[in-house]
Amino acid sequence: MNPLFFETKNNKYYYDDTDGSIVTIDERNNYEISNTDNKELLDYSLNEYLEKSGYTQLTLIVTQNCNLRCNYCIYSGNYQNFRTHSNKFMSEKTAIESVRFYMEQSKKILPNRPLHTPTISFYGGEPLLNFSLIKTVVEYTEKNYGKENVLFSMTTNLTLANDDIIKFFIEHNFAIAVSLNGNKVNNDRMRVTQNGQGTFDIIYKMLRRINMIDENFFRNNVSIIVTYDKKTDMIALDSFFNSDPLLKDKLAMALSVKETFLSSDLLQENDIYIQSMNKLEKDFIEKAKNKQYNDITNLQKVIFGTPLIAMFDRSRNIKMQSIIPYTSMCVPGTKIAVDVDGSFHCCEKVNEKKPFGNSYSGIDFEKVNKYIKELKDFGKKHCQHCKIKRMCTLCFADMIADDGTLVLPDEKYCMRLEEAVAQQLTLYCTLVENGVDIKKLQGGDNI
Repeated sequence: MNPLFFETKNNKYYYDDTDGSIVTIDERNNYEISNTDNKELLDYSLNEYLEKSGYTQLTLIVTQNCNLRCNYCIYSGNYQNFRTHSNKFMSEKTAIESVRFYMEQSKKILPNRPLHTPTISFYGGEPLLNFSLIKTVVEYTEKNYGKENVLFSMTTNLTLANDDIIKFFIEHNFAIAVSLNGNKVNNDRMRVTQNGQGTFDIIYKMLRRINMIDENFFRNNVSIIVTYDKKTDMIALDSFFNSDPLLKDKLAMALSVKETFLSSDLLQENDIYIQSMNKLEKDFIEKAKNKQYNDITNLQKVIFGTPLIAMFDRSRNIKMQSIIPYTSMCVPGTKIAVDVDGSFHCCEKVNEKKPFGNSYSGIDFEKVNKYIKELKDFGKKHCQHCKIKRMCTLCFADMIADDGTLVLPDEKYCMRLEEAVAQQLTLYCTLVENGVDIKKLQGGDNI
């Protein structure tokens, strides 16, 4: 096993991916590392693995259509290997069969995971375009499996919401993730209607309306997802979410525009982005070193703090197991995303080239095993001697090409990822050397 070397101002270290250990190098002595790859290999069959770790969530892609046309959306046509928006909607029969399969599998795993609560999520396109189906699914599930025995969630742009829909969310205790990209200028530059109109005013109005109808629900069940590109002023973004009384502490996730397969000008950095991101990170580090945890903004915690938790939790960040021994990708069946036609996929982010079953026949284990063999063969070629398998974020969504084969996103992907992990490890150890409580840096726990 080749270690990953890095250093802070005070110490030299190496990272050993076999067990996630970080070891200080004493220059007076030779360092020793393990020569055994994958110490934690577990000999699970696919069925055994899913009974222990599978069926965590069912995502119903209730429509492939959307009332917006955000230029960074993976269905915008700016990406290779992904579908574009279409006027396809999931049928009631497909949705009900999917729920029935998922809930029955959830029953089977209770002996191994008695605290597991099934989660059914609604996704699109924009799921509120098919709100009638969502109502049908919720009513069917609660009637047949009990209102207290399942969680419902949705990712939405919220522009189609009204009082009746909001009250339905509240009645059924939905977790709602709302896409909003900061202040009016930045949001309306990125999130637009089919006619090119900005969406900030209507989204903000709906968020205020939810808060007016049920403040407790808004506080506990509504969160914000922000996406930023390399034209975003990160200081302005941070200031907006930190100062707006309605949205302060509501930020759950901050995502940079997806680079995988993207071919557009959204990745062209400008000086404002570079300078503002550097300033934001420098301010975060200074506050952390000075133990000013309460002064660190939510955006800073989400962007800079949460990755450090992966460093803190690295020893179990990926349970190296024989199902997929390389990268952090999900085993098919861990989550199940159901497309409008009923086909099963690993998650809502992948393209349609690797289905592994459907609503009517369930999981096709022969296909799953075939995909896993492809992944293992891919891993032997690209990942076997990787220094950061435990930290690797490569997943199906990054690597399924339009012809269904598995590819690296680009030839420099692994090199950039290793550099990024080395930088994160350096920052992590620097903060630990300064006595920083890493757990207090985590963001995104609103719901």
